[in-house]
Amino acid sequence: MFNWNVAAASVQGTSHIKRSQPCQDAYDWIVLDKKVLIAAVADGAGSVSLSDVGSNLAVQTAVEEIKVRAERLETLKNKEDWSDFFQDICNLTLNVLEAEANFLQVDKRELSTTLILVVATPETIATAQIGDGAVVMRDSIDKITGLTNPNVEEFLEFTTFLTSPKALDSIQIGFWEGKVTQLAMFSDGLQLLALKMPEGKPHEPFFIPLFQAISQEPDMDEMNKGLTKFLVSDRVTSKADDDLTLLIANLSTT
Repeated sequence: MFNWNVAAASVQGTSHIKRSQPCQDAYDWIVLDKKVLIAAVADGAGSVSLSDVGSNLAVQTAVEEIKVRAERLETLKNKEDWSDFFQDICNLTLNVLEAEANFLQVDKRELSTTLILVVATPETIATAQIGDGAVVMRDSIDKITGLTNPNVEEFLEFTTFLTSPKALDSIQIGFWEGKVTQLAMFSDGLQLLALKMPEGKPHEPFFIPLFQAISQEPDMDEMNKGLTKFLVSDRVTSKADDDLTLLIANLSTT
């Protein structure tokens, strides 16, 4: 019998603290029947006024929209199937952001946010990404692989947001089949620590201690506290001043 253990944290970046800006990152996740993990991470644009509203609304909407379509997940067999599915989810999420912007009487750009989605089972991982950040996994033979990565344009700070023109045409889809042990998803604030840029490959020394920790820690409340402590540590904040979000998951057997 399988079970996903999940820990996550978002912290306000030191540059945001100095400018009295809120944390504009967000995450949400749910596990269905202990074996299907649905997770989302979003990073609101620092240049707009309501990106914290946009990022939180985006992750909550996307996770809920995937959840209500849980029966459909079993019919998705390949990357093309998942691409169509995630297109639908992202489009629905964009519609919700646009409706919220209309309600608040602001341009939808004021809610600009990136969006990363993961649906993971013991046998497959499907991912979708608009904007920067990444998804990384470790398999049963301890190989660490990047399933998505920020492209060169995003590394050069030209970020695509869900509200950007033709954003849905830019969705990066990943699909992996095999036995997974751990996965991680994170916002762009951690990219210089977690990835070898500009190629975007995982920096294994960053992930190995995190994956080891969640595989050994039975108390996810303690793991959440540990993640928060890690993200606000001098080791991290000396190299990253943006908002930081990290979600990690371990697939255990009972």
